[in-house]
This record gives sequence, structure tokens and C-alpha cells, in this order.
Amino acid sequence: MSYPLALRLVAIYSRRRNTIHDATADATIAAAAATLSRAYRTRPDPAATPAELVITTHTPATGPAGTSLAELATQVSDGGCLVVVVPADRGHDRSTVLTDIAAAGLMPLHCIQAITDPAGVTGDRFTYHTPDRDPGTAADPTAVTHCWLVIATAPHLEGGIDA
Repeated sequence: MSYPLALRLVAIYSRRRNTIHDATADATIAAAAATLSRAYRTRPDPAATPAELVITTHTPATGPAGTSLAELATQVSDGGCLVVVVPADRGHDRSTVLTDIAAAGLMPLHCIQAITDPAGVTGDRFTYHTPDRDPGTAADPTAVTHCWLVIATAPHLEGGIDA
């Protein structure tokens, strides 16, 4: 993910001085967290305060990398989000990811198409979609889908659908 997109992700889904748990250990996300004054960790810590933003990767053919989504869900703070990064070449088939998110007791909020623009015409950006809709392809010929981000939260948390 490009640095501008990592900054955007961290800024939107976390608050200053809160913790980000990045199971991907991505240096770009670590840099964005530092720039925006967020605490950053890469390993689950049951003794630590839950993280406002938890990030992991998922390849539909193999499932989540490393720690399971159910385990990572326990690391999400009240009102926080779990972000599942899906490779661009697997992004149009998010059904497995959505099934795994539901099995972990999480509720998908939306999917984000993280678009980079190597030509610099439109800039890097996020395009939001509902989880159950196929967005098709980007209209801009210079745009490249870098990855998909599936955003989920726990419905039992304060203010969730079961509260």
C-alpha cells in the first residue's frame, strides 16, 4: 500500500495516541502510525489494551495470514475496526473473506478499493463499496487497484447492532 493510502487508512480508522495492531508488520503502515501519533504493535498481546485498528491480510485460497480472524477480533477495542487486506488479484471474489469475517463474529461495514495512480493523474485514493456488490473496474485508465480493504467491526460492541 502506498504511503498516502496508509496515512488515509490510519487517519480514518484510528485516533491520535490510540493503538494500531498490524499483523502484517507493514513498514508503510508503521510509518503512517508514527506520523499520526498512533502506538504501533505487530504481535497479539492479551495483556495490552485492545487496539482501535487491527490490520491483517487474507488470501481467499488460504485464509488469514498468521493469527486467525477470531483471535484478532479479540484485539479490537470497543468501537474499533478490523481491516482485512485482500490482494488486488483476489479482490473481486470477497465471498470467502466475508464468510470468514462472519465466522469470527464480526460484521462487515464496507469494502474499499485502494487505488494507486502511477501516472500521477488522479492521485492515490479510496473508493468505497458495499460488501455484497461487485464494483467492476476503475474508470480511470491510469488507475491500478493496489488491494482491497474489507472493514469490519464487532456487532456486540457498544453502539453495534446487538447493543
